[in-house]
Amino acid sequence: MSFRVLQFITICAFVHGCGSPSGLDGACRSNADCAETELCATGLCENGFGTCTERPTTCPATDAPVCGCDNQEYQNLCFADMAGVRIRNEGPCYPTGT
Repeated sequence: MSFRVLQFITICAFVHGCGSPSGLDGACRSNADCAETELCATGLCENGFGTCTERPTTCPATDAPVCGCDNQEYQNLCFADMAGVRIRNEGPCYPTGT
C-alpha cells in the first residue's frame, strides 16, 4: 500500500467517519495511544489523528527507500512500520538544513 493511499484512508476514516460507525475506533495521536505491538499510522510526522495498526514482524527485502520522521532511511515502508516510525517522504532522506 502506498503512502498516499494510507493518507487517504486515514483522512476518510477519521474526518469523514468511513469504515467505523463512530469514526473513532482505534483512533490515536501518537504511538503512545496504541498497544506496544502497534503503531499510530497518521501519514504525518506531527501528531495527528491516525489509526492504531499492527506492526509487521517480517518485511520483504524490496528496495523502495523511505525517509522516516526520525531522519533515518528505511529499506521500505514495512521496515519503518516495524520500527514504529512515521514517514517523512518516499525516497532517500535529504538534509533538513538544521
